Amino acid sequence: MESRKVSRRKFLASAVGLVAAPYFIPSTVLGKDGGVAPSNRLAMVHIGVGGQGSYHLNIQSKRKDIQIVGVCDVDRRHMDKAADTLKEAYGSTDGIQFVQDFRELAGFKDKFDAALIATPDHAHAITTLEMLRHGKDCYTEKPLTRTIAEGRAISDAVKRYGRVLQTGSHERSNKKSRYVADVVRNGYLGKIEKIEVTMPVTSHKPIAPQKPTEPPAELDYDLWLGPAPYKPYFYSDETSFYYKGKHYERCHFWFRYQLDYATGEMSDRGAHILDLVQMILDKDTSGPVEISATGKQNDDSEFDTFMKYEFALKYDNGVVVSGNSEGDDSNRGLKIYGENGWINVHIHGCDLTASDPKLLNIEFKPSDSTVGRVLSHHDNFYDAVRNRSDTVANAETGHRTASVCHIATIAMELGRPLKWDPVAERFIGDEDANRYLHYGYRSPWTL
Repeated sequence: MESRKVSRRKFLASAVGLVAAPYFIPSTVLGKDGGVAPSNRLAMVHIGVGGQGSYHLNIQSKRKDIQIVGVCDVDRRHMDKAADTLKEAYGSTDGIQFVQDFRELAGFKDKFDAALIATPDHAHAITTLEMLRHGKDCYTEKPLTRTIAEGRAISDAVKRYGRVLQTGSHERSNKKSRYVADVVRNGYLGKIEKIEVTMPVTSHKPIAPQKPTEPPAELDYDLWLGPAPYKPYFYSDETSFYYKGKHYERCHFWFRYQLDYATGEMSDRGAHILDLVQMILDKDTSGPVEISATGKQNDDSEFDTFMKYEFALKYDNGVVVSGNSEGDDSNRGLKIYGENGWINVHIHGCDLTASDPKLLNIEFKPSDSTVGRVLSHHDNFYDAVRNRSDTVANAETGHRTASVCHIATIAMELGRPLKWDPVAERFIGDEDANRYLHYGYRSPWTL
């Protein structure tokens, strides 16, 4: 593998750490040049700035009501790109801390209000809990956690420390999806008969077992693994047929297709689609009670999440949510069937179609109970931090949605139907299944 030189800028940033640089603030923070005064700006750190994290960083760096004061990533190459983004936005990176280990941010805690966490799934819990324990509000990417026990720990910690959390299942902030929730909850679709979910897997192919490769110098691979079982790093010269130019490797983008770190499409897009199922059925603090699922994994591949699957989730109100991996991007979403017709919600963007166009233009009565509307998923989080209010995808909601994704995957892994108690959050009469609620963290990590 081609060697990668560590940039002098990032080498110095890493060596200086959290204390040596004086805290300079760009003029925009002081209310000059059309900026917002410090008292109205949220100081934030970003943990994980590759992939989706870079998207969040780019958006927030352009907002006048947000000041990014810290960047953390296990890969210095990601921090290099983040520094370029912030320099373009602020004119300078003076006063912005760049660190590889999120735990170092504890020494910087008086300098920021909230953290945006966009690490791989298996690191969501350890990073989010660290921030919550130090009194920070969190925007944590979806799915909220890799295991059900992690989700319960985060939800409890939010209450214990009086923090605000937004899960990154942003489709529920779309005004169209919230409209559908109002239609269903107020009975305009009649009694709900069933929901059909389509979550096609289109983004990768099997990759044969790879020979171990030395991690690049810029990557702290041991920290990237975190609590997950140790496996050697690999980097393949082969590039993805779907994501052009992306090389297959153990970490970064491809984590989502390895069960040690994620559950593939079930939690990747499921944390959007099944999240809307939960919202529309008014089950944000609950979940299904019966689960059956079958799935097929790749044979002899580094990627072991389920590529082909079908599942059925039965709720206590009798509604069955059935799903499969067939189709392509054009039919990804959910279709709600009621006595009065059906509505289809496409993911992403929540474009709506219906059996009758009138179902898409209902004028709600003053007596109807509605879920409300928000400006955006990010804005909802910022407002909640400032007002100490709740978010639309709070910790309990994010935990419950992730749990739905995980119990379906567990049913696939065990190859048998399961019964779930959403109050106790345990499988009924099946201790083998309950062993999947969490896994033993690699030392020295603990939940």
